[in-house]
Amino acid sequence: MIEDNQAVDALQLWGLTETPVREHSGLNKHTWKAATGYWLAADTPAAFDLWYTVEEILRQPELKYLELPRAVPTKNGDNLAQFRGYLWRLTTSVEGRQPDPTSVEDLDSVAVGLAQLHAAMAQLPQKFGAHGISTLTVINHARDLVSKGLLPFNKKETETILAGISLFEQADTADECYQLIHGDPSYPNLRLAKTGELNGIIDWEGVRWDSPLHDLAVVGQTVLYRSGWADKNAGLQRLLDTYANAGGHKYSVHQLLVSILSIKFGSIAHHGQKLLDGRGDRALVRSQAEKIAIVCRLLSQ
Repeated sequence: MIEDNQAVDALQLWGLTETPVREHSGLNKHTWKAATGYWLAADTPAAFDLWYTVEEILRQPELKYLELPRAVPTKNGDNLAQFRGYLWRLTTSVEGRQPDPTSVEDLDSVAVGLAQLHAAMAQLPQKFGAHGISTLTVINHARDLVSKGLLPFNKKETETILAGISLFEQADTADECYQLIHGDPSYPNLRLAKTGELNGIIDWEGVRWDSPLHDLAVVGQTVLYRSGWADKNAGLQRLLDTYANAGGHKYSVHQLLVSILSIKFGSIAHHGQKLLDGRGDRALVRSQAEKIAIVCRLLSQ
């Protein structure tokens, strides 16, 4: 755990003296609101190659139409700083509001924005996605944690998760549309302009070489679990139709649900491992079982 006083000292590398405020929104890295218009992040030195790649991606001209977090050099001119055993980075804030999970208009804006984003990122080389972890690796890790009884699931929850994994493995997941994608375009990472369109995206550490369907599935989770849509299938279909009409690839609700399943297994693997390491949220881990059950019920229909 990186203490707040370490963040205070690290900010001196940029000549900033304001007291940072830690962000507790479930980010994977340690993050602080550093000063007006800036964010400070810290991670282990192992993140250097990924952070360096992210900086390179965000400089690509294909993405210049977006508001993106820009690295702020230290007083020594370094975008990434090694300090007291950790890697530190200061970036600019991205203005705009988060989409409202209950707003149909915002869902449409996100779908159109993703189609535009994927069209832009399709022009970028595969080398930028080299840090992503394969879906198969993630699912096998989740299976091991659950089947060995290492996580706080009861018998019914364990059976639900393992049945979901079996369902995923039997599904046809073939997709030839692989390209560079954001990896985590959840609503907290998106920014809408006052006029409503998607104009900013943050938290690019999930960037990967994968199907655009993965990004759509991240948004699809909002429709399933946080939007209040009475007809979940109708909400998912609207997301897919709006995305396709804006120039994106065409996918079915079935394909989207299967992809959402894989993301839920990723949540178990990630948050479950954090729990075992003493840094996780027990309730968050257990909630994945019911979310998987919801997807499985929709698939069975």
